[in-house]
Amino acid sequence: MKGTGRFAANRLVIRGNTIVNGVVEIENGTVRSYYHFSEELPFTEWIGGTIELFEEEGVLVAYAHD
Repeated sequence: MKGTGRFAANRLVIRGNTIVNGVVEIENGTVRSYYHFSEELPFTEWIGGTIELFEEEGVLVAYAHD
């Protein structure tokens, strides 16, 4: 995922662990934080599906898919 923003999905997967209803915050294409979605957050784009987090070249990045 490119750019900057806060995105929510049905599943957030990192290192084989799944967070149901997860949120990921991205700045300039790099994951800054991720957590369980527990309440409505302003400026959050719900994309549904799954967001997978991977470490690439020492930084955490996110990929979204159905």
